[in-house]
Amino acid sequence: YSTLFAFVNFRPFYGPLIEKFANFYTFIQNGLNIWSKFSNFVFFLYIFGLNIQLFIAILFFFVKISLIFINHLLS
Repeated sequence: YSTLFAFVNFRPFYGPLIEKFANFYTFIQNGLNIWSKFSNFVFFLYIFGLNIQLFIAILFFFVKISLIFINHLLS
C-alpha cells in the first residue's frame, strides 16, 4: 500500500516523462513510416526504370533482327 501511495505521489514526475517518451516514439514511428514509403517508392522507380531499359533493349533487339530479316528478304 505504501509503495502504491509513493507511486501515486510520483505521478507529476513520471506522467510528463511517459508522455514525452510516447510523443517521441510516435514521432520516430511516423518518421520511419514516411521513410519506408519513400524508400519503397524509390525502389519501385528503380525497378520500373530497369524494366523500361530492358524493354527498350528487347525492342531494339527485335527491330534489329526484323531489319536484318527484311534486308535478307529484299536482297
